[in-house]
Amino acid sequence: MPQLSTIVIILLACATKLNANNSNDEGSLKSKIETNNEKIRLLEHQIAITDKEINITKSFEEMIAVIAALRPEMLKTYPTYCLPDGKSAGTHSIHLSDKTIEVICDADTARPGWIIIQRRINDDVNFDRSMDEYKDGFGNLENSFFIGLRNLYALLSIQQHELFIALESLSGETRYARYNNFQIANENARFKLLSLGEYEGTTSDGLRDSLGKNFIAYDSNKGTEEKTTSNGWWIDEGLNGIGSNLNAISSQWNTWPVGFKSVKMMIRPIMQTNRSCEAKEEPKKVQNIATKVCNWFGL
Repeated sequence: MPQLSTIVIILLACATKLNANNSNDEGSLKSKIETNNEKIRLLEHQIAITDKEINITKSFEEMIAVIAALRPEMLKTYPTYCLPDGKSAGTHSIHLSDKTIEVICDADTARPGWIIIQRRINDDVNFDRSMDEYKDGFGNLENSFFIGLRNLYALLSIQQHELFIALESLSGETRYARYNNFQIANENARFKLLSLGEYEGTTSDGLRDSLGKNFIAYDSNKGTEEKTTSNGWWIDEGLNGIGSNLNAISSQWNTWPVGFKSVKMMIRPIMQTNRSCEAKEEPKKVQNIATKVCNWFGL
């Protein structure tokens, strides 16, 4: 493409010179020169954009090829990395010791490798569900859904995971909350929120009030007439933790914003970057590949 740019500019320059030699009208000559100069500037701009698009495409294709080559080995070490075969996002099967879970992968929100565990993008799916439904999961992976507490526990119990919460307001503003050690207890312990780790983000640390709380839904306290909450979340009987209830009739995250256009919760195993990204003893080519992979994953 740089060669093409040079050729185009030379040709236009020659055309300008010819026009100058064949014209006796000085005003017309200046006009033609200005017109050709403007064409040169436009072509340079278009060529630069094309070059950038080609480089982005090549970079993406190169990453897909690298991930495809490394995928089998990566999944041996990180079985819950969301890496669809030959794709960067879409449906994927996670093979656990006693079952296989179909999940949806996200590579656009916070780079590749994420499993979406909860998503609300419209009101087609009702989140006012029983505890049994929250245990098993509900909805459609391509639409709004909840992955299910049993599946979530099975995924998190394999190794350390981080949690990413993506929020979009009705006005289109996006913010996020990220926690580097997301853990919940098993079913016997009522899927208590055991750990969040450190917080990072552009919204508030809203989930912190739910730490140490059991996951409860409207029928968690069977035998009582009062509903503790209308939608399942990590909340106690005093409603502590309700401020971050993304499953509520209207999703909440403290006081921001008044309403949501979409919410999404995702998990990804923590990659041991000192082992996976630092190929100090390997050839330079291997080091470059390792660096590219880790940059692509945002590590």
